[in-house]
Amino acid sequence: VLAVRGDRAADHLPRGGHAVDGAEELEDALREGTAGGAVVDALRLWIWRLRGVGTDMDVHSVEEDLGYCMAVAPENEELYESLEAFLYELAAEGELERLVQRYLG
Repeated sequence: VLAVRGDRAADHLPRGGHAVDGAEELEDALREGTAGGAVVDALRLWIWRLRGVGTDMDVHSVEEDLGYCMAVAPENEELYESLEAFLYELAAEGELERLVQRYLG
């Protein structure tokens, strides 16, 4: 099992797992079948799925308390307030959790 050195996902490597120098090296090892598995963060997995990489892989989530953030330029106060209200509404309806699980989980 491999993970990218320095990524938070590497903290979850099982005994005997190894860290590689970059995401490209990890992706190549998976494509070539030289890695028995990989530990990656949800964003990396999502990027791979968008590119059609690893669509045949079994995915298992590692439970961790994660936070998500969005950046808005300081001069866009109206956008910030609208985004905040929208996210609160999604959370109150349970839709935010569903979206996070669907696209990042």
